[in-house]
Amino acid sequence: MAYLILDIETIPLPPIDNEVEEAIAKKIQARIEKTGDDPENAESLIRSTSPFFGQVLCVGMRWLQDDGSTRDKVVCEENEEATLRTFFEVINHSSTQGAKFVHYNGMGLIFPFSPCGQPNTILKLPIENLPIYVDLLLITMLM
Repeated sequence: MAYLILDIETIPLPPIDNEVEEAIAKKIQARIEKTGDDPENAESLIRSTSPFFGQVLCVGMRWLQDDGSTRDKVVCEENEEATLRTFFEVINHSSTQGAKFVHYNGMGLIFPFSPCGQPNTILKLPIENLPIYVDLLLITMLM
């Protein structure tokens, strides 16, 4: 079986508006109270890992073929929308059909990012067939 191993890199969006900033501040405070995390780390985590408060910088992929050979690709276009559109073109390519997708929190992070580049916009993601996937986050939670 072939595998497509994915990693997404995100960065925080600049401040959006007062209402959103208040909601983020509450999430940051809740994280600090729950984990004792440093305020700066908590803010970075909350802003960069949410499709509402973060944006995609790039996506790294490694295609591991049945014969053990690999191909690497990094998608890092001029903006988030272009990066996501290129990424979706890759994962919808006929060569990925039947491959297992391996990622860390991909269903919670990679796939929810909107390909339109607009926060709080819900679109049907352009994934033709939801692939078989292995989410390493879920595996580590079971350990």
